[in-house]
Amino acid sequence: SRYGESVSASQIQEAIGRVQSQALKIQDLKHQLRSRPGLASSDQSSRVSSGQDALQRAQLAQAEAQKCRESNEALKAEVAQMRANLDKVAVEANGKIDAANERIRTLRKERDDALKEGDRLRAGGERLLSRQEECRRERHDLAEQKEALLKIVEDLHQTCKNAGMTNAGRHSIQDIGDLTASYRA
Repeated sequence: SRYGESVSASQIQEAIGRVQSQALKIQDLKHQLRSRPGLASSDQSSRVSSGQDALQRAQLAQAEAQKCRESNEALKAEVAQMRANLDKVAVEANGKIDAANERIRTLRKERDDALKEGDRLRAGGERLLSRQEECRRERHDLAEQKEALLKIVEDLHQTCKNAGMTNAGRHSIQDIGDLTASYRA
């Protein structure tokens, strides 16, 4: 078996059984070879040695299987830890994404409100500019009317003066003149 695969106890017992069976077959074959004429020179120690080799191989296989099980358990624990960490990171990431989405919604609303306020202020500014232009035209018209009235008053004063009425209405004319002088300033 490979290291990453799980090995069951029954599979290990089955492998040990196969190894022991093979060891017995090997011993049987050796015995048959020794019983043939000319091959009887093998001694008792070689039989014991091959049986011990088979037992050692079985023990090594069992130890290897145990190492595989332990490695498998360690890998399972590592995978579980990684899954827990992944779940934790996913929860944190989702929380951050939710917070970012909420912030984006808030910023969009603030932007929309600011655009509406800008439109309102722009419209108000346009109304004020229009009213300012109206006031300029009205002021210009009033200035022309005032000049025309001053001309009429001056002509009237000149006419009065020419007719010999020098002091009549002079105070009122001076008051108007003072008033228009202060208006010009």
